[in-house]
Amino acid sequence: MEKQILVPLDRSRITEEVIGIADGWAQRTDAKLTFLHVDPSINVESDHLMDILETYLKRRDLKPEYRTLLKYGHAGMKILEAAQEIRPDILIMGAHSHGLLGRLFLGSTTDYVLHHCPFPVYVHKKAKDVYSNQIIVPVDYSDVNRTVIKIADEWALRTKAELHFLHVNEMPEYGGNFYAMETGFYQHGDDKDVSAIDNAEHSEDLSKVEQNLVDFLSELQVTAKYKATVAYGKPYLKILEMQRETQAMLIMMAAHSHTFLGRVFLGSNTDYLLHHARCPMYVYKEG
Repeated sequence: MEKQILVPLDRSRITEEVIGIADGWAQRTDAKLTFLHVDPSINVESDHLMDILETYLKRRDLKPEYRTLLKYGHAGMKILEAAQEIRPDILIMGAHSHGLLGRLFLGSTTDYVLHHCPFPVYVHKKAKDVYSNQIIVPVDYSDVNRTVIKIADEWALRTKAELHFLHVNEMPEYGGNFYAMETGFYQHGDDKDVSAIDNAEHSEDLSKVEQNLVDFLSELQVTAKYKATVAYGKPYLKILEMQRETQAMLIMMAAHSHTFLGRVFLGSNTDYLLHHARCPMYVYKEG
């Protein structure tokens, strides 16, 4: 089946970058592009709008085969409608609002599509940093995570990127003699030295967790260059921390909760990262 990429376009400044990303990815995967513009109200000058869109794209000198679509109405709903018609391998769109106002961070249309589209979505964010050619892939050992890792492997090979797999082991708030903190451990009581027994138990547990990650990646036969890291704490905080330390150009992960309960649709870690990570994100969904 021919690969398809759906690219919603608007009149924002980030549109130019989104088109460039879609062009490059279509060339690497031999995919066909569909550019979609949604006008909020029915316009009698639809032919004129289509001419403007096609002229704009022709100036980009795009290499892959592409077509243009024009729809009218609610942008989010019409993007989903087009996605159901095309059933794209990936939908590429931009995040528009980079403020600190929670859900407004992505822009309402992008947020709506992310929570309701059943297909993989790549969310581009205008670069604030100089990115390294690294891709972060959180590992949670789920079946859908296996699929994401295989896609990430292919993506890395095509872009000559290095993969950085991260498994975050969530610690209980209190266990044994220790309070689990976001960084390190704090022993309960007056003694400042960690007991040899507790230290040995933690070391043994860490070794097992690290070996599980190594075995898992070996089983999946990842062929791109990669690193594997284990961390303790909240997954979304540790993923953000790694992205800021490595300046990775992309985070690739899955949406785990496929209900229709708003924000739960993406899973809390994915949703948080979409609103706070500085780099673009690829969110895998099984259409």
